[in-house]
Amino acid sequence: MCDRPPAPGVGSRSMLRAVFFDLYGTLVTISTDEDAPETSAAFERWVAEHLGPAAAAREHARPFLAELRAIRPFPVEHAEPDIAPVVEAHLARLLERRPSQAECRAMAAAFRAASRRALDLIPGAREALAQLRARYRVGLISNAQLLFTRPELETIGLSLTDFDPALISSELGVRKPSRHLFGEALQRAGVTAREALYVGNDPLDDVQGAAGAGLFTCLVDDPRRADDGPLTPDLRLRSVADLPRALLGPDVPEWAR
Repeated sequence: MCDRPPAPGVGSRSMLRAVFFDLYGTLVTISTDEDAPETSAAFERWVAEHLGPAAAAREHARPFLAELRAIRPFPVEHAEPDIAPVVEAHLARLLERRPSQAECRAMAAAFRAASRRALDLIPGAREALAQLRARYRVGLISNAQLLFTRPELETIGLSLTDFDPALISSELGVRKPSRHLFGEALQRAGVTAREALYVGNDPLDDVQGAAGAGLFTCLVDDPRRADDGPLTPDLRLRSVADLPRALLGPDVPEWAR
């Protein structure tokens, strides 16, 4: 059991009321390659088809990826810059006019689709979410860009509205393992840290970050992971598909009862 600070104002164990999830690598498998020549070629084709040849020539001369690479986060720990202003500025240059928000969302989704090589729900994740919602408040805390994540969830048949609350780091300007994200999620859900479990695949961002904010933690296996990090999670599973049985089955941990 890892050491964690007690939740403020909580003097004894409380029954589990909320389960928060990481997204990528926990609920969703994804693979992207922004630097591949195929990515830039596919995105230029989209620009030419949807915005015209003049816009495609401007994209080729000064690619969107270069604009993304030039982003620098605010000089604070675990800062997460929002790409939305960069998308709007780049698209304005391509169109030579101010774009609408719908046009910005379309361009961001097109670039992400061009860079993406795989996207799918973890087997059993949808069923696990449905079972857990019958008893717990189910939320999302993800290090991600909203302009990329929203259409990707829709592609696999999910929505941000499936989670309450749903926190995306680009919206808050800070990313895991910052305690701010976890504290904000607890406040929005109306639960204490000792009434909440965080489920993720990263020992530092997910386990250490959530434990540092006082939450219980669950680490799901990820073949890309090199090691398990410095802290021991309260629960360890092969997949989120196994979580309903772990929390609702006959061998429920004491802290989850």
